[in-house]
Amino acid sequence: MTMLPIKLENIKLNQQYKNREDYLKKMGEQLLSAGLVNEGYSTSIINREEIYPTGLATGEINIAIPHTDYQFSRTTDIFITVLKTPIAFFRMDEPEKTVEVSIIVQILFDNPEKQPDILKELMEIITNQRVLKEMIAAQEPKEVLQHFQINN
Repeated sequence: MTMLPIKLENIKLNQQYKNREDYLKKMGEQLLSAGLVNEGYSTSIINREEIYPTGLATGEINIAIPHTDYQFSRTTDIFITVLKTPIAFFRMDEPEKTVEVSIIVQILFDNPEKQPDILKELMEIITNQRVLKEMIAAQEPKEVLQHFQINN
């Protein structure tokens, strides 16, 4: 297994957003100002989410894994946002339905060849309800990061 590119500073706890688009716009602005993505990233990820939704009904705690085409990213990185209040994302498996998401795992890819391996590893971790519950209960970002290190 490869090591997932998760940095402590990329984990945000108790975050509040009005809705899916509010989250995607604000994260896009932060990533652009940090130099991690190219112009057009926010529009691309919002449009992609409309066509290929990323909400996953994983059980009691649901997640979303928004991402877009690699040409908008300057790096491969993972950002984890634990929400104070869940927000609706359209479901990946039933795009006409929504799911209330409590954890968002946003992925940047700078190379399309990295995508399948990272998604596979992530899915093994983020479909584990015990791990998701512990992420929700985390008081410090390092508690979330430890779950990914333990499970790798």
